[in-house]
Parts: sequence; structure tokens; C-alpha cells
Amino acid sequence: MTAARLGAAVAGAVAVTGLLAGCGGDDGEEATLAAAAPVGAGTVLEIDAVEMAFEPDELEAEAGPVTVVLRGAGQVRHDFRVEGIPNVLVEVAPGGTAQGAWLLPAGRYEVFCSLPGHREAGMEGTLTVR
Repeated sequence: MTAARLGAAVAGAVAVTGLLAGCGGDDGEEATLAAAAPVGAGTVLEIDAVEMAFEPDELEAEAGPVTVVLRGAGQVRHDFRVEGIPNVLVEVAPGGTAQGAWLLPAGRYEVFCSLPGHREAGMEGTLTVR
């Protein structure tokens, strides 16, 4: 199964867009891009949300437009958030697919599921934007 790849977004997915809140990664840079990106533009990351894990949990993308395609591969609802950028959010139901696209600055970010108990149970990872 392909976990992360560059390419076109999954057809028929639900588009969820966000807006950067002026925060950057832990490299001290501030995000200056403030608009949602077109879905499918730039880097496309495909992620499976399984019970208490993202597959893969280490992600890489080019700075600029980043599309996240989140598949609900488990039995419960999950979401995908990027720490420090509060408006980056994709939510998915079991068996569903959802996506969102944002302009992301270079940096190293922690990603996680914000549903109660999920992050604490290990549902987190890293996103390196270069």
C-alpha cells in the first residue's frame, strides 16, 4: 500500500481547506503564506489513520502547496492536525477519505490526532517540510 507519494489527489474525496495562523515549525521561521492551497497541487501526502497510529508516521513535503489525503483505515473516527498551525485539520470517518490543502513553510512539525486519548495512545508523527 502506498503511504505517501507525490501525485494527484484521490478522486471523490471530500475537500477540507484551512488557513495558516501565522505559526511556523520549530526552526524559528514564521509562516507568511496565508491562503489555502488548491487540492492536489504541490506535494500530496497519503496517510492511513488506523487505530492509534498514522501510516506512515514520518512525512516529508516540499515547502508550498501540500495536500493531505487521510484515509480512515481503522474502526473509529480520526483527525490529522499539525502542531503550531491550528487551522490545518482533516477529519475522517471509518472507511472514508478526506483531504485538505495548505501552503506550508519549511520546518519540522509534529502531527497528531486530536481526538481524546488518541495522541496519548501514540497517534502522532512528524512532518518535515523542506
